[in-house]
Amino acid sequence: MDKIEFEKYLHEHIPVTKAMGFSVEEYSLGRIKIKAPFKENINHRLSVFGGSISSILIMAGWAYVRKIMERIDPDSIIVIHKNTVNYHLPIISGFTAEVKKVNKKHIDTFIEMYEKYGKGRINIESEIDGHQQILADFKGTFVVLKKR
Repeated sequence: MDKIEFEKYLHEHIPVTKAMGFSVEEYSLGRIKIKAPFKENINHRLSVFGGSISSILIMAGWAYVRKIMERIDPDSIIVIHKNTVNYHLPIISGFTAEVKKVNKKHIDTFIEMYEKYGKGRINIESEIDGHQQILADFKGTFVVLKKR
């Protein structure tokens, strides 16, 4: 699936992403970037709503796990297990979440567990960068299950 197909998939299967204006800038194992406009995500203080920040960071992580699973089991169920988001500075414009590089060894272990037990978990980190300054960051664990 390329970035255009993935964005269509995202908007069809997770409709809130369309309402929030999420667009997929990059979608590969090397790089996941999801962008959102300011207007659709503004709060009462004229900055980006914290829920939108959390959502895009989770979505970037979920997209990365989805990309891994495309070649292994595209029908698998991917869910967020737990996460932490740190909000460093207000965001006052459009914003982009990007997944930080995941160690290949961690991916291989995750795939091994999934293939052996029908479930696996993987830790993902993503962040929103505001011109060389991190505005928000995310650390989360995703669980992937075989569809029954």
